[in-house]
Amino acid sequence: MALLDHQKLNEALKSCVKCGKCLTKCPIYRENRDEKGGARGKIALLRHVCEKDQTLINRLDHVADQCLYCLNCQSVCPQNVELGLLIPFLRQMKGERTRSRKWTRSVLSKKLSDPEFIRRLPDHLRRFQLLLTASVPENRGIHLRFPLPSVPRSRVLPNIALRSFVQSHPHKYPGEPGRPRVGFFVGCLHNFLEVGTAVATIKLLQRLGMSVIVPEQQTCCGLPHFSSGMIEAAEKLARSNIEVFADQGCDYIISGCPTCVAMLSLHYPRLGPRHNPFTGRTMDTLSFLALHAPDLVKRKASVSDHDWYTYHDPCHLAGELNVRSQPRELLKMFLGDQFREMEAADTCCGGGGSFAVTQYQMSLQIGSRKREHIVQWREGILAECAERASVIPQSFTVVTACPGCEIQLNDLLYRQTPEIRVRHVVDLLAESVLD
Repeated sequence: MALLDHQKLNEALKSCVKCGKCLTKCPIYRENRDEKGGARGKIALLRHVCEKDQTLINRLDHVADQCLYCLNCQSVCPQNVELGLLIPFLRQMKGERTRSRKWTRSVLSKKLSDPEFIRRLPDHLRRFQLLLTASVPENRGIHLRFPLPSVPRSRVLPNIALRSFVQSHPHKYPGEPGRPRVGFFVGCLHNFLEVGTAVATIKLLQRLGMSVIVPEQQTCCGLPHFSSGMIEAAEKLARSNIEVFADQGCDYIISGCPTCVAMLSLHYPRLGPRHNPFTGRTMDTLSFLALHAPDLVKRKASVSDHDWYTYHDPCHLAGELNVRSQPRELLKMFLGDQFREMEAADTCCGGGGSFAVTQYQMSLQIGSRKREHIVQWREGILAECAERASVIPQSFTVVTACPGCEIQLNDLLYRQTPEIRVRHVVDLLAESVLD
């Protein structure tokens, strides 16, 4: 069995009824109105190419790149077409069209599917970070001293941690008798960049009395490889993680990265049900915490009337995994009236992993809509407080449940509204739970 199921892909191509509902949720189509970039256009093109219409094959490169892999299209498809298989297949075809591309793809695939290479890569990147970057004020990240292709000096980037979470923290945390045994799949961004969120996750699980296992040999979930068309590399990483977690005896496996959760829970089962520890056990951190919210709320600290919060829905969490209410339930329990919804909270921020690197300007263009909604939320709070002559707001924070969105939003907001901060929900909850 394989991650890319060609039978399901063929079914997807045949079951599309061309209704166009996917276009209503496509962030790129919303900006450029180019139907070729939408799911319906991609399916139509792929149908023709699969029927050996070589006159259209040159368009593959363009449409394969025009996708954030947010899968908002899939979440609204009335036919339940598995559009998540479409882009990996298109990008796989793109990578095999010429000898040079096949050679490049082969070399990259071999390196990027090696768990040991992935573990060491941040160490090498950190050396360049020290030479080429400078800190952004208020601990908001770093920026380049000199511009590079696709990365201007103005772009706010995350800091690479001195040591990864898995390298620098224990791999077993004892819990109370009778409480669940929880496996923690850290994910690359929380392991190498936003290490503090991984620490906060452990703190919350320990407050709940959970026994926590953090397997040392876990590696990248493989979603970046899969969505890029490097299917064999993704499968190699998936099988490695399955082997690492298989003998841990976990009741649950959680992750604070929705992209990882989607890969582990929705794609790994395609490799077969036998000895797959992720099947039926995997959930995002907030869904797990929501199950135990009453125990957490007993320990909550008070919230200042000067501080205001809103929530951004990550695409994979809200759309692909259908997790919308759980983060809000937790935020309302801990923040009360200091939490207010923004308009269109599930509008894509424009991150999309590597999309924000290869197509940065389009990423900013898509993200500008999100920034407008955030600014309107802040202005609404300020106007309400002024009208009621109430406490003057001193801080505004956008919280989200995805490290990729966190990085993108931080870059978007720091440019024009640096007073608005961005945090992961887990960090906020851990800070709000008394020791």
